[in-house]
Amino acid sequence: MRKSNLKAQGVLLLAPLALAACATGTNITQQQYESFEEGQTTVAEVIQVAGEPNSRQESTRGTFLFYRHGGKDKRAYIPIIGPLLFRGLDTKSCTFQFGTNDVLASKNCSTASYGR
Repeated sequence: MRKSNLKAQGVLLLAPLALAACATGTNITQQQYESFEEGQTTVAEVIQVAGEPNSRQESTRGTFLFYRHGGKDKRAYIPIIGPLLFRGLDTKSCTFQFGTNDVLASKNCSTASYGR
């Protein structure tokens, strides 16, 4: 019986890690997004708040930072009914464009759900 309890405790301890592993990328929260002001926020400030972007592109027009976040619908992990009812994949993409002066010129975030 003692071995059984250790296994159950192990499963309970590892479950949150397994769920966290299903999400990938950097999630820009609504609060973070709203704090980035066009004409004021710099590249360094966005990276300081949001972390390193998934990709970065330099061009003659300035700098672009791309953040992507995606993962399986968390409700899909509900035992028995979750996989049947919630099969979707949720994704979020945020793009920040900075002028040649490294000040935010435009920002955009969009979300999409697949497989519902």
